[in-house]
Amino acid sequence: MASSLGPLCLEALRAPASATIALRPVDADAIRARAPKPLTTGETLDFRTLVPQPGGLFDYKVFGPGTVIDAPVVDLDAPARPPRTQFARLALAAPVPHPLAVAHAPSRLAALAGWATHEVLGCRVTESIARASSAAVLAPGSPAARLGELAAALDANPDARALVLRELPILPPDLRPLVRLADDRWQTSPINELYRNVFRRNQRLAKALESGAPDAIAGELAALAAALEHLFENEDTADPLRDVHGETLTSLRGLAGGTALFDALGVAAATGRSHRASSALFALGFELAS
Repeated sequence: MASSLGPLCLEALRAPASATIALRPVDADAIRARAPKPLTTGETLDFRTLVPQPGGLFDYKVFGPGTVIDAPVVDLDAPARPPRTQFARLALAAPVPHPLAVAHAPSRLAALAGWATHEVLGCRVTESIARASSAAVLAPGSPAARLGELAAALDANPDARALVLRELPILPPDLRPLVRLADDRWQTSPINELYRNVFRRNQRLAKALESGAPDAIAGELAALAAALEHLFENEDTADPLRDVHGETLTSLRGLAGGTALFDALGVAAATGRSHRASSALFALGFELAS
């Protein structure tokens, strides 16, 4: 069934004007159905034993018995869902307005929240703002301070609640495998690094909530929002995260083909195939609406 939020979803993902697919936000029931097990750590392997960390990004008890740490790259034309792996989910320490909606669909989001467009745009948090927010006393009206207010405003509108993230779908390992190098060392996928960044920020927010300090909570909420935006579209942020060699980490959007995402989603809508694109779309918090 088509969603009334479809145009906002397309705008949040920067769909081309020619896009004909219909999208909707992923709701909590859909996440729980497709991602039944929670992620409890952002780690990958114990590299001394090469055993996946329990509750981590490669634990077969979380992602299913088909989990392989060095799985071959999945063909773009593969079935929409591999038969023996599944998504996991990460419970966020506090609700976060969907960063892509804040960044790219501020007018539509403002209408749902009862805010002005410039107020929504003022909530967008870059990595540099997040770092400063975590280390300083926040002034009223700062992006970090207002982010929680925006989540509450969206929550107050039943039609907008789906645009507030509470649980994050975690992509199955076959789409973010580790690579064994010639010298027997392991190289991780950039997506794994971005997920680990989200997990660390989420832990820091949970600790800030335990402390009850408003400034710390707002700062860490801002840092989590920035980490989520990096996970979703790192290459297109103002301050992308990079690896030790200075290379920009590939995000979920990049994994799905970047600007070719909507071509692949068109194939998925028509044929039920294109595993990589449809999985990345779900991990971004959206799904195809029939």
